[in-house]
Amino acid sequence: MINPSSTRSAGADGWEDTASRLAQSKAMITMPDNLSPIAQAEDKTRYDAAGEAALLLVESLIHELIDRSVLSVDDAVKTVNAAAEIRLELADDRGESRQTTEQSVSLLMSIYQSLLTYPAKAI
Repeated sequence: MINPSSTRSAGADGWEDTASRLAQSKAMITMPDNLSPIAQAEDKTRYDAAGEAALLLVESLIHELIDRSVLSVDDAVKTVNAAAEIRLELADDRGESRQTTEQSVSLLMSIYQSLLTYPAKAI
């Protein structure tokens, strides 16, 4: 787990440096159309890194909510399944490639699998 205090810097609220780094990261996510294929690939890698970080954050949040009994495992599983179904519908609407769709759904299913590590509740 990341220690939030390790990302702080000196300043009135302690978060200026982190906010600045986040703003720079956000700027790296956009992919201009006029880049060379190599530059586009490098930008895609940055985009994928941002997506991976976002997915990790969401998965961590889901697990934290479960651990604090704010969210049940069943509700979390239903939410992940709903997200996968919506993702499939969006892929159809957008005419996305099967590979892109399978990668997205696979990532959601990895979250689903991580939820199965919780012990089943006795009824």
